[in-house]
Amino acid sequence: MSVFRDWDYNKQDIAKNSGLSPRHATIALEKLEKLELIKKTRNIGNSQMYKYNTENPVAMMLKKFSLDLAFQECQKIANQEDTKTAVENQQIETSPNPHFLEDRSIPHRPYF
Repeated sequence: MSVFRDWDYNKQDIAKNSGLSPRHATIALEKLEKLELIKKTRNIGNSQMYKYNTENPVAMMLKKFSLDLAFQECQKIANQEDTKTAVENQQIETSPNPHFLEDRSIPHRPYF
């Protein structure tokens, strides 16, 4: 919900995308609604739709926290990739000449 804040979702979608059972999703939605982190938007048939409450200051702090956390994880992955690339480049620069491993004293024999 915090990624696509302008969209609304029903309980089944929330349960499916959060990895919760529909029963546990219902319990969580009730708690989040009491905290005013989400709000009911509309009904589509028998399905109640919910939306992230962007008017709640706590919800906005959670949004900032989730974005900061994602940025931190991206930085960590980028640093790991940079380190990996630097190590690979160092190995290429310090590796012996690939022809060094060939023994030229053994005559080439055809495989047939």
